[in-house]
Amino acid sequence: MAAVARQQIDRLMPSVNYARSDIDYLLAKLSAKDLKIFRAQHKLTPEMMRTMSKVVTAMTQQPMTEFGGFDVLPDSRDAVYSLPLRFALANAVVAFHWGKKGGLKTVDLKRLQNDITDASYVAYATFYDGIVTRDDKMEEVYVNTCNLLRPLFGIDPGA
Repeated sequence: MAAVARQQIDRLMPSVNYARSDIDYLLAKLSAKDLKIFRAQHKLTPEMMRTMSKVVTAMTQQPMTEFGGFDVLPDSRDAVYSLPLRFALANAVVAFHWGKKGGLKTVDLKRLQNDITDASYVAYATFYDGIVTRDDKMEEVYVNTCNLLRPLFGIDPGA
């Protein structure tokens, strides 16, 4: 069973490059000044919050139209309760994690794949009361994702 699971994960490896380009895209949308503040003080400026909201919204629309079978996208008031939005937000938080570290240039695909897999668990966990993990980075991504749901989209974790 573990071998089958590993094969399935390995087949997803090429898609990690798409995620890498999404993360690079998000980081490229930020000004050098904002990235410097973020890396030094570990806080998001109002401009970074606006950018993040726009990018997460765009990242939510793409899978809904491409894979969700939606001819018309759900109203934004409904989309905030969707898994694609929460997954996009968790991936954006992963992007900021790597942005804080200086970018993705030296991150190997297996490590990035693990982070994206963790983001999917985080996205599901935001619908509930928490996440149980011993992985410090996954916990950090969960906490930061939850902390951004209200200011960016007006919803509380667990909703």
